[in-house]
Amino acid sequence: MGVASNTSVNFEKRWNDEVRYRCFYPSLSIIEKGLVLGAGTILAPMQRDRFGMRKLTIDGREEQILALLSLGFNRSISIDAVKFIKRASAHWARGDKTLAHVELAYARLPKSFLLLPHKVSTSLG
Repeated sequence: MGVASNTSVNFEKRWNDEVRYRCFYPSLSIIEKGLVLGAGTILAPMQRDRFGMRKLTIDGREEQILALLSLGFNRSISIDAVKFIKRASAHWARGDKTLAHVELAYARLPKSFLLLPHKVSTSLG
């Protein structure tokens, strides 16, 4: 077994050990920390606006969000998904968490999420 294969096996074992003790989000979800997917990867952090309302920090991160979604679902994700994520953020800020998650469903993301931690960690730096 080569060095690269051994490193990959060690990374996968460490990933599995860590994920076992966390929440897993198979689809986009909004939690107090932000927009999450998978093993708690935060795609857009939650911050307070000038009025003190909690909302997702999306503006200026659209390309990064789409890239991470495309990587996680192993297919190109439409820019339209961002529109629904922004609408979900607005509902969340008004306290309507149910409608926020309905908007995320309208983003029409694929149903199967790939567990590719090595790809995501490599792409993030």
